[in-house]
Amino acid sequence: MLEREGRPIPLSLLRQQRLARVAGVTAPDLVARIRAACDGPLLVLKGPETAARYPGHARAYVDVDVLVPDARAVQRGLLAAGFVEVTDPDGRWVGIQHLNPLMCPGIPLLVEVHAAPKWPEGLAAPPIEELLERAVPSVVGVPGVHAPAPVDHALLLAAHAWAHQPLGKARDLVDVGAFRIDAEPGELAQRARAWGALPLWRTTAAAIDAFLDRRRTGPFRLWATHVLELRDQTVLEAHLERICSPFWGLPKAKAARSSAVALAGEFRPAFDEGWGEKLRRTGVALRRPFVSVNAHRHMLGDSARRGQGRNKPPDQDSG
Repeated sequence: MLEREGRPIPLSLLRQQRLARVAGVTAPDLVARIRAACDGPLLVLKGPETAARYPGHARAYVDVDVLVPDARAVQRGLLAAGFVEVTDPDGRWVGIQHLNPLMCPGIPLLVEVHAAPKWPEGLAAPPIEELLERAVPSVVGVPGVHAPAPVDHALLLAAHAWAHQPLGKARDLVDVGAFRIDAEPGELAQRARAWGALPLWRTTAAAIDAFLDRRRTGPFRLWATHVLELRDQTVLEAHLERICSPFWGLPKAKAARSSAVALAGEFRPAFDEGWGEKLRRTGVALRRPFVSVNAHRHMLGDSARRGQGRNKPPDQDSG
């Protein structure tokens, strides 16, 4: 729209536009190379599938996620075909839902081979066999490559976003909504119930509707106001998110336990810090409750990573 009206485009948007164009051009070739290097079913998640639902494919992403029945066998096949594993000196990718990211020489997109979808802690992810039964051809157009059915994809995206940060970004709501439009009335709720993710789905669906109508649901009043107002989350909102969000995303019993654990964590030191550092961090937070989380972390420096551990991946989603 800015281009059509001849108005200046912010540099951040120009960068996203260029990333989207590069991804759109290179993703089919990358997926074709993945397909040639491995056997068996291959599901493409997020990335090109989500971008295809934006006008002009204007959704940037920097990696291609594939879900397969035997992730380690596929990883070995890709390495044998010339893909290169991204180094991981801090152990960020150990014990999570995908293996170490891979690079294909000459292509700027990373590849993440998933053994399972990313799913909120405390809930069981759907089996890949079920996703394969309903799979549809992938938009990349490579023979033998599929993607989850739109209903499944909407729930996978909602759960993936919630696992990163409950109602963390407006972009996540747009992504889920782009697949929700293909569902029949009640179909998503029925599938979410079968997967044990009905509270999470109801909260996400209500948030999409409220975002479009500029209304404030419970989460938009407590911890996700930043999404509605298109700004960074504050320190206070981040603390409320940890304590309150389980009641909107988990069954009641699991929500109570998860919230209690989060509340206890607010008052005790992380496993890798002492009481002195904990009190200092708490003091900074109490003095600046309405500062953005990013600014707060910058103030704390290395202390901002306390409790994350070596195996904690970056708290961001590349799409």
